[in-house]
Amino acid sequence: MDNLNWFAIQTRPRAEFAALADIQAMDGLEAYLPQETRQRRTRKGKETVRHPLMPGILFVGCKARSIFDVLRSRAVRDIIRAPGGEARPIRPKMVDGSPWHIVDELRQREEAGDFDFTPRRKPLVKGGKARVLVGAFKDQIGRVLSAPSEGRAEIMMDGLFSGRMTIDVRALEGVDPSSVTA
Repeated sequence: MDNLNWFAIQTRPRAEFAALADIQAMDGLEAYLPQETRQRRTRKGKETVRHPLMPGILFVGCKARSIFDVLRSRAVRDIIRAPGGEARPIRPKMVDGSPWHIVDELRQREEAGDFDFTPRRKPLVKGGKARVLVGAFKDQIGRVLSAPSEGRAEIMMDGLFSGRMTIDVRALEGVDPSSVTA
């Protein structure tokens, strides 16, 4: 990424992934499409999907090659230009004496999971508490006896429905002990 001139590219509607593939196939160009991760419901249940973080925008880095080569892609609408119509690279800013670039920042934040909007379940811990998320025992809390990462976990239920049960780990969520009232 060093010494690349980064440009913002406008894609055709819903054509960000096609533009990304086209530009990545071109020699001398590097493309970056910031993406967010979300969960959506379908007839088959929930699925995790990735969408462009900024719909219609793609970043392209180039050294010596002309940025206008990206216009050969049918998925690219245009290069986002400065007033006057000139295609200018996005300039890095100096922050605390070192260069800072928006593309570097977006990549770091995406890698850190800042754009991951999928729900997070607390992990199951052997000896800890777990809440049942679905079924007849929904919202009941029990003590975890075995906590595999996949398959079925064994829990000891407390309260009205006390006893030992095995439940699919996808139907359980770890519970913070401080949030459980006795």
